[in-house]
Amino acid sequence: MREIKFRAWRIKSELMQFNVQNVIPTVLDPGGSFSDYIQSDDVILMQYTGLKDKNGVEIYESDLVLTKEYPYPFEIYYRNESCQFCLISSNDHIELTAFSNVNRNYFEVIGNIHENPELLKGERYV
Repeated sequence: MREIKFRAWRIKSELMQFNVQNVIPTVLDPGGSFSDYIQSDDVILMQYTGLKDKNGVEIYESDLVLTKEYPYPFEIYYRNESCQFCLISSNDHIELTAFSNVNRNYFEVIGNIHENPELLKGERYV
């Protein structure tokens, strides 16, 4: 079974927080709930895909990864229609939908769209 966990991007402070389960009580009003945290104007919640890259780095939604076949990064996102994690390139809109079926040695996390938006500018990495 896949491990379910999240990280959170705090918009105002521009900080990535891991172990969100430990953070939730500190950002909620007394009597608040997890859904209050998710819908906060200051938080973008990202789910762990259950996969690690070739270096053992956990892969989350909004991560940017390089693959062996393409010279530019792909963003990880969750497609609600098919209930799966997918990848999409920012420069030519190639979409890879069999993300969870690919060997982890195929990917390398190079950043994420929140902390490293400059990586989406379409530069080639190979």
